[in-house]
Amino acid sequence: MNRKDINEDAIFFHTINASRFDNHYHSKKSFTERYTLWTKLIDKYNFNNKRIIDIGCGSGVLSFYLATKNNTVIGIDGSPKMIELCCEKLDPKNTNLSFVQKTIPFNSKKFISFDGIICSSVLEYIKDVDATLDLFNELLIESGTLIVSVPNNLSLYRILEKLLFKIIKRPRYYKYVYNLYSFNKFKSLLKEKGFQVKEVSYYSRSTSILDFFSFIKSSKYFNNLFVCVCTKVNS
Repeated sequence: MNRKDINEDAIFFHTINASRFDNHYHSKKSFTERYTLWTKLIDKYNFNNKRIIDIGCGSGVLSFYLATKNNTVIGIDGSPKMIELCCEKLDPKNTNLSFVQKTIPFNSKKFISFDGIICSSVLEYIKDVDATLDLFNELLIESGTLIVSVPNNLSLYRILEKLLFKIIKRPRYYKYVYNLYSFNKFKSLLKEKGFQVKEVSYYSRSTSILDFFSFIKSSKYFNNLFVCVCTKVNS
């Protein structure tokens, strides 16, 4: 793949920052908040004794949690360093969990009939979201569950972030961000791809300068991400 491709750029960025991202789950509030919300959703939607695929698994934090629920779990990520971190943590006795390096979207032939998919903070870095959502549909059994998050383009922070990047080229990761959505737009796209949204949660609230706008109470203007829980509904 050409290095200039948006997916390859994002893979390179996350590879050189893999250890730092992994450490964020122990030290950064936004990451601990993410972990708390996602594990609650995993529990709520009965991800137990099932076949689950974690697409864009990163350092495997959610994959390892899923494995504690007697699920058979495959973690997929494009970054070789992320997969290396996952394998370093993996207990050889844990036979229900494995990790594979693959660029997303990938060929689904060897990965079929999953009860559930999780995909946390991945689609923003994927150039071909249509193909990726088609892949999700192919991977899931009928009535399977997809839990997926994307950046919220209505949040005040996202608007400011875009402006800052245009002016000073910071934050650096924004160079690799390709997609942001409002919930309504993303919900329509999911419906087009054969998914029905059952629940949405906004999270990762910005503070500091945006506290000036605290009179705005709606979470969709203050939280940088939202996660959708969906069911595959097409035949």
